[in-house]
Amino acid sequence: LSLFLRPPVTMTKTTKSIHLSTLSSGMKCAVLTTTSPVSYCALTTMAGTRFEPAGRAGLAHFCEHMLFKGTVKRKSYHINNRLERLGGEINAFTTKEELVLHATVLREDLNKALELISDMVLHSVFPPAEMIKEREVILDEIRSYKDSPSDMIYDKFEEKLFTGTPMSKPILGIPRELKKITSVHLNEYMKERFCPEQMALSIVGNIPPQRALVLAEKFYGKEAF
Repeated sequence: LSLFLRPPVTMTKTTKSIHLSTLSSGMKCAVLTTTSPVSYCALTTMAGTRFEPAGRAGLAHFCEHMLFKGTVKRKSYHINNRLERLGGEINAFTTKEELVLHATVLREDLNKALELISDMVLHSVFPPAEMIKEREVILDEIRSYKDSPSDMIYDKFEEKLFTGTPMSKPILGIPRELKKITSVHLNEYMKERFCPEQMALSIVGNIPPQRALVLAEKFYGKEAF
């Protein structure tokens, strides 16, 4: 989250440099150049449990699942196979304060990973049939989580610690509230939380910072939004 708070500067640490910039859209971008043949990119959004509206516990995590279920130009299997067939992978996770989409690919496929994540964030369509399936997947996830006391104790602790705030709700959500979430709620949440000033892009790989910023601007600059 420090990327949201710092002005655009260039930081130098001994043998490694992290270049921080702001894209034309207002999104922060961090680039770390390495010598590895593997590249990594991640889009972090301030869209976790903390930012969920009352009565919508689990909305951010539900949103994470649905981002993989289709865009205007891609079906879910296209999303899942886009990087996998190239030897890469794409994944996501949700925390109390963030939703992160991240991908690991070969150096030459970095542009494909950046484009895919951009498409998922900017053009998801939330198919109704997929919503029904994913809701059940999450409800099963909650049930299995409750069968693990060593995991559930953390939710109970945070429930007490953050009483009276959205942070007290579990990341996976509350079943009765999850069942009421519709595509309208998902779209509203996307419009509210997935905007440039609340997102940060990070790129790590064997790529010059200037080239990385050209790619970042192409897929996450002002024109993309």
